[in-house]
Amino acid sequence: MYKIERRKFFIFVIVGMFLGAGILPSINGNQTNEIAGISNENKFVNSNDEIYNADAEIVESLDDYGRYVNIFDQPPASPDEGQRAFTSEKNAGYDGYKMYENLYDVNGKIEKITWWGLCLYFDGGGFIDGDPEGMNFYIEFYDDPSEKTNAPPQNKIASFDVSAEDVQITHTEIYWNETTKSHEHIKFEYILPTSVELSNGEGWISIQSHDDPQGDWFLWIISNFGDKFSYQENGEPVYDVDTAIQLFKYELDKTPPEVSIEQPKLSMIYLNNEELFGWPLMNPLIIGRINITINASDPEFVGMGYVEILINNETKATLNNEPYNWTWDEKGVGIYRIKAKAFDKAGNFATSEEMIVIKIKLL
Repeated sequence: MYKIERRKFFIFVIVGMFLGAGILPSINGNQTNEIAGISNENKFVNSNDEIYNADAEIVESLDDYGRYVNIFDQPPASPDEGQRAFTSEKNAGYDGYKMYENLYDVNGKIEKITWWGLCLYFDGGGFIDGDPEGMNFYIEFYDDPSEKTNAPPQNKIASFDVSAEDVQITHTEIYWNETTKSHEHIKFEYILPTSVELSNGEGWISIQSHDDPQGDWFLWIISNFGDKFSYQENGEPVYDVDTAIQLFKYELDKTPPEVSIEQPKLSMIYLNNEELFGWPLMNPLIIGRINITINASDPEFVGMGYVEILINNETKATLNNEPYNWTWDEKGVGIYRIKAKAFDKAGNFATSEEMIVIKIKLL
């Protein structure tokens, strides 16, 4: 206790000497408020004033700037729930044989699609497993804003001829027949070169395989839920199934990260990075060096990029990884302003509250 009291006395003597010499400003009531002034303004920049909120939305994938958000969700049913499949092949006996899936409540621009099916080859009166990597697809969207039962669809609004190398193939290792490991569920993914938007969120989609070098056929498999409405062309209309498909829109991350100064703390005295005790002023008193520590995190999905530490608006350190701390060991006596800027990988940034400190370092 005696040692701490001596240290307190020594520190206050030093501060008093500097005050008396006019090196530090007088600390009366008005000056104290000026020194302790803290800005509460958080600043951030992004490409749009709209703040992105993705509560309860399904995330499929992400990249450095945003993510694909699910806006239509009909994944495949598992084999043990019972399976049905419907051919959607341009040259499967009928020129123009198609399976249409009804779309509903699709609000937003469609920019990516995922669908599931079987890749089969017809041989000797039966189907055997084929090679999905060679499949080309026609993908067509139809707008049907007022009448769900208007089948077949009439108003085609977008058509894509997708080559095999542009489709991402995923082998799910889920089989129509788990005993023989035959007829695997194949997942196909494609990012549209241009977005598609439906009037009132209602419409149709058709995905057909075509011109496969091995002669494989694409067969839709049913989804596990939906509105139980689809349409089969050149065959009996089908109104009691849904094909397995998902649609996605793309969302940019527009939310700035969160940032604050952890050390130094308000109303605290430090001696060579050691936190000693509190004092009456809100402003920290720093004698010697100190580690400035920053808390920073990205509340959204893109992740943190880097943190800058600024002293009197001059960038002193750029920190790319946690922990975000930097040793301030420069000589100086006076009043200094500390703040931090945190940047996420999408370029959004936030500025911490500014902290005004008193610093004394002569050697």
